[in-house]
Amino acid sequence: MVADGRTDSEVCLGGRCVTWSGTCPAGADSCGAGGPLSCNNSNDQCRCYRSLAGDTRCGRRADGAGNCGSCADDADCDTASGEFCADYDCLCPVGKEGKCIQPC
Repeated sequence: MVADGRTDSEVCLGGRCVTWSGTCPAGADSCGAGGPLSCNNSNDQCRCYRSLAGDTRCGRRADGAGNCGSCADDADCDTASGEFCADYDCLCPVGKEGKCIQPC
């Protein structure tokens, strides 16, 4: 735990604290062989994604290929709100394209 009461894995953005990984197991990826993986008891509104930085994060469900290629790394997303650049190769037509995803 850090001095302000957060755990080391929490990130506070826009007045809200989230953990990057949420309830996702390490290495989980909704674009992987196992298919979509829900996280944070969200009734499938949040899914496990692999960020282009290589870590596992729990983010808002974002089906479809819209905004494919919108990012190459987290800095291309709205980091103030906690968006991260997810490796969205399963739905983006070119593959290995980043898509900005909101955290859950």
